[in-house]
Amino acid sequence: MPGPNHDTERPSSPTVEGMRVALQAVLKSQTFAASTRARKFLAFVAEETFAGKGDSIRAKTIGLDLYGYSAEDIEQRESVVRVDARRVRHKLEAYYRSEGKGAEIVVELPKGRYSPVFHQIPSGRQEAAESPQAVRSGSRALLPAVLVVIAGFGIGAIIWLSFLGAGGPATDSDQKFRQAVFEVSPQRLRAITLAQEGRDLIFPAVDAYRLDSARRIFGHATEEDSDYFGGYAGIAQIHSTIALLSDDPDKAAAAVEIARENAQTAFDLAPGEAWGLSAMAWLAFAEGNYDDAKLLSRRAVEAHPNDPYIMEFDSLISLYSGDFDRVIAEVERILGAISGEAGYVFQVASGAAQYHSGEYNLSIRALEESIASGAPTGPVTLAYLAAANYRAGYPDRARTHADRLTDVWPDQRIDLMFQKLFQDPAHGRQLAEDMRSAGWSPK
Repeated sequence: MPGPNHDTERPSSPTVEGMRVALQAVLKSQTFAASTRARKFLAFVAEETFAGKGDSIRAKTIGLDLYGYSAEDIEQRESVVRVDARRVRHKLEAYYRSEGKGAEIVVELPKGRYSPVFHQIPSGRQEAAESPQAVRSGSRALLPAVLVVIAGFGIGAIIWLSFLGAGGPATDSDQKFRQAVFEVSPQRLRAITLAQEGRDLIFPAVDAYRLDSARRIFGHATEEDSDYFGGYAGIAQIHSTIALLSDDPDKAAAAVEIARENAQTAFDLAPGEAWGLSAMAWLAFAEGNYDDAKLLSRRAVEAHPNDPYIMEFDSLISLYSGDFDRVIAEVERILGAISGEAGYVFQVASGAAQYHSGEYNLSIRALEESIASGAPTGPVTLAYLAAANYRAGYPDRARTHADRLTDVWPDQRIDLMFQKLFQDPAHGRQLAEDMRSAGWSPK
């Protein structure tokens, strides 16, 4: 009598027809219903695999053939493809934990590759089966990873905790962040550190070199950890700024597209995070959606009221939307929680708001305090100093600032920039008129 057939317990290779049926079940599921992008991504890489091209699928391939990116843009947008792959991976895990729990064929997108793998589950064992991703991720021991992070990055964690604690009593979001610091990977901590460095370079925003440096640093952050939202939020803010400052409509439109893509990625990765909301707000402002910008920015402030970087963009959105009273009140609040050079953006914003409110001496004082703090003196500061001193009746001082603005930034059409930034261009025109009266003239 023949012995038992042990091969009956081994999974057979699924047929192409079976794989297509399994793929369609995933694509039509509720788990994937809300994400057209995830469905298109999975369908594309699966069809490439069915066609025998699985080993040649790369981020560049997906960017060019699926998303239609140009060859010039692909290097900058590869990180978006990597994030989409992770999102599909997570959705597959969620699907096989719920709707697809009894599936006979399981679709997996292994880490480090873009070609899906189809696993045949032996008959009668579907209910007990979990997705391959979930099995592997569930077997990892958390404690050793945490110990490595604490040992290797303890100083960085302390710096971040100190930074968060500088604004007064810890909020619930602060407490959650403190807890998270000790649970993330070394890659995440490096990404956080890079994102912090990028934030420090955004202002003065009229400095193209600083903006480009910040953009590169944020890009490195996404490479370190493609699941960390901060790098994408920073890239979105950089490109929204480029769109606002650009005189070339085509360049501005391209910058908005990149900003939109990265802002959405940041939001998808961390929907409730203040920085992601702030990036969405700045993008909305760059697109001229002022009401949406103010609403999103206020939500960001509510989520993290003592984050100076969130407040910088909120103060600018309020300023250029003409809400000068909010700028003055919020700047006074945030300056009580921070000190030193970190507050110069708020002081400049406050000085600008005071000028537009007719409080010219208060405007001069805020702007001069910004300079005294050691902050970089850019064309925006000099423009308002020239205009405020002219309005306050100090023509010599006004002329000094106007001449410096002309000498140091001879090609900077600050007047046109202001008219573009303000929701009501009349504010920009008034400022330009006072600058010219003070003695400023573009070369």
